[in-house]
Amino acid sequence: MTNIIGSFVPAEQSDLHTFRFNVLTIQGIMSRHKLELDEVEQIKSELYKMALTDIFFAYPDGPYYDIALYMLATSR
Repeated sequence: MTNIIGSFVPAEQSDLHTFRFNVLTIQGIMSRHKLELDEVEQIKSELYKMALTDIFFAYPDGPYYDIALYMLATSR
């Protein structure tokens, strides 16, 4: 399964402190959770309406969590 490897620097810390994490690709998420592309798009539209903390605490092990991480990792 292909992973995207990302990192970020928290605003309150310097460039010397980064955090790395793995995020599945959309194809990997679809395969892992047995989803179709239209289901992924529906979940994405629901996630846009939710607070990030709600997503992480309400969906810790499901496709919502994986898709939210993917969206964060690929955003600019």
